[in-house]
Order: sequence, then structure tokens, then C-alpha cells
Amino acid sequence: MEIYIVRHGDASEGDIDELRELSKKGKKQAKKVGKILKNLDVKMDEIFSSPLTRAIQTAEIIAKETDFKNEIKINDLLNPLSNPDEILNHLNYLNKDKILIVGHQPFLGKMLAFQTRLEYTKEVSVKFIKSDEECVDLKKGCLCKVEITNGKFKKVEQII
Repeated sequence: MEIYIVRHGDASEGDIDELRELSKKGKKQAKKVGKILKNLDVKMDEIFSSPLTRAIQTAEIIAKETDFKNEIKINDLLNPLSNPDEILNHLNYLNKDKILIVGHQPFLGKMLAFQTRLEYTKEVSVKFIKSDEECVDLKKGCLCKVEITNGKFKKVEQII
């Protein structure tokens, strides 16, 4: 299975965090991710998004750019403070080849840092610009690819 992980694009300021929308820059970031996935000829089986507005908007733009025709699934397990193990368990049961998840920091960074540390063997290839033991530093609009075999991370790379 391949999981493509995207941190939502840049968002406008707002009083209610859950309702903050993508800024003009954030929309461009999401469009860029979508174009890259399309150029790589990646066809998603499922797209999951956090319920926060900026993540949903990011997922919608990517879906449009990649000609994804199915429904984007909103999942509370992708909230910024959720437990990363829960979403990974959920995704492992889906039996899909390619999945895109759109979420937030620190959730995504902690999930990647924990899993790569937990599953690290000589077989695992981890390529990140910046990370520490607690959290991989994912910038807004970042795209990562995770290859999972038998429920274990085998390759993790940052595409943009």
C-alpha cells in the first residue's frame, strides 16, 4: 500500500480554528500537490481529510487536479491532536493500493516520526529534510509518500 500524506495548505487567520479557510497561497500549494500527483500518474483509491475546513479544501483541490471522482471521506481520526495509531490501523484494514490523507501538524509529523522509529530496519528508507525523534517537520503544502508492506513502513520520502 502507498499512503500519500499532505499537510493542508497555508490558511487565512480566523477566530475559530476549525473554520479557517485556505489562503490564496494555500490554494496554490494544494494545486501544486495535485499537479505533481497527476504528473506522477498516481490514481488514488481513497482520499481522507481531517474535518477542519482548510484540510477539506486542500483535499478538494487535489481531487480536482487528479480527476478523482469518488467522495472525499472526512475522518475525525485526522484531527490535529488525534492518536496516529488509530488512523494507521483504519487504513491497514481498507485493503487499498493508494490512499491520500490530508491533515495537520503535529499529528502527521508525530505519526511519521513514531512509525519510522518503531519500524526502522535496514530495509526502511527514510528521506526527510528535517526531523527529530518526536516529530517530522512537515511544512504547509508538503507531500510525502509512505510505502507499507505487511503493516510496516518500508519507505518514507518527502516529495515536496
